[in-house]
Order: sequence, then structure tokens, then C-alpha cells
Amino acid sequence: MNRSWQRTQLILLHGWAMNSSCWDDCLHYLNRSCRCQSIELPGHGFADHRQSLSDRKKFIKYLYKTTPGGSVWVGWSLGGMLAQQLACHHPSHVKQLICIAANLKFLCSDDWPSALAANDFYSFAALFDNHSNQAMQGFLQLLCAPGITQSVKLRLQTMIRQSTNQPAKKNNELRRGLNCLAEHDVRTMMPTYPGTVTFIGGERDRLVSPASLHASSRIVAHGRSFIIPHAGHALILSHPRHVAQHILDCVHDRSCH
Repeated sequence: MNRSWQRTQLILLHGWAMNSSCWDDCLHYLNRSCRCQSIELPGHGFADHRQSLSDRKKFIKYLYKTTPGGSVWVGWSLGGMLAQQLACHHPSHVKQLICIAANLKFLCSDDWPSALAANDFYSFAALFDNHSNQAMQGFLQLLCAPGITQSVKLRLQTMIRQSTNQPAKKNNELRRGLNCLAEHDVRTMMPTYPGTVTFIGGERDRLVSPASLHASSRIVAHGRSFIIPHAGHALILSHPRHVAQHILDCVHDRSCH
């Protein structure tokens, strides 16, 4: 085995209302040739309670100070968007960026029509504020593409339950995570990032469309995008082998297919 593969450091950031266990199936493949470190977002899993998404710049600085430089950052959904912000503010710290179901701007606008409809997002946010359990049931349905296995759906349910059945302080962090998604727009900053940015998405993703990932890849200096057939937003759980293969191909500079 090429020793350079063994030295590759991956930093993994999960998505909203999830936790680091979402990477378990991907890690089965990634650990064979990479050193992998998963980070819990504030208010998720066993995250450091001293951190918060209320001040994103402060949290990005925390990521910068507590992780090894020259790593490849892999982020799913909200995690991918936070990794993009890290790459914008500390480009030399991020060797390469792999964004899974994470575009450069989460909500649609007149100049960004292929992203999630803003009205739909704000309706969900209002429902989360008033009836969080009902909102999370709807979120589960959005995560699941047609044909997803029952075991994957149960894992998603478990992670959502773990995130929402928490003290009020942690639920507040989930709301701040929604704010992060609503405000995310790095289209003017990412073109200056010198590293390669790979966007991986699901053909049936109802939250981050393939079209928005292709559009994102055209904005960055060294961008590429790959869409996994039949996959939805939860592609790292439903298609872990395909996702991991794309990650390894890009990390080790092989052609992605």
C-alpha cells in the first residue's frame, strides 16, 4: 500500500441534527488508508458544551486551533458548509475540501435558483420552534430517498431522537444550526481558496439539489462534482461504499467515476 495514503488525515463534520456515528459505515472503508477524526458539532452528540454556533467565526476559529493543518476536510450538509467557511478564512489549514450534500449557498435566490426554496425552509424553522417533534418527523422524510432501507431509516430516527431529546441549551444549538444554514453563502469567498473542492451529492436529494452542487463546482477555482444515482440527502448512510470510494479517489488523486 502506498505509504502516502496512510498519512492522509481526514477531518469529518456531520450534518444538522445528526452526530458522528453517521460516519460509521464510511469509516469502514476510509480507515483502511486514512487517519480519520470525527468532530461533533455544538449541541450534537457528545460535543464540547463550551462551544456554540451562536458565533460562527468563533467556532471556525476553534476548529482551526484544535485540528491539524494540512488535513482533508470532509463535511456532510451543515458540516460541509462549516468546512467551506473554514477553508475561506484559513485556506492553508485545509489541504482539500470534500462537500457531501453541501452547496455554496443553501437557500435559493434570484441568482441562485437551484437551491432549496426559502419559503419551505422558513416554514420548517417556524414549525421547529413551535412543534419540534412534528418538524423532525418531516425532516426524517426529507432525509430518506425512495427505496431507503428500514435499518438506515431507524439509524436516522435514533440520531434525530438523540439530538432533540436534550436539555433546552442543546435544542437552542439546533436552532442556531438552522440559522447557519439560512445565512450560508460563500460564493464570493470560495473562488480564492486554492485547493480542490469536490461536491458529492445524491440524485434524489430533496434538500441540496444536484444542480446546485454542479453550480457550486463551477464557482470555485478547482471544483468538481459527482452525483450518486438513487441516493438522497442521507447518502453517507444509504450509500457508504460509493461515498467512501469517491472520497478516497479524490484524496489520493485518482479519477472519480
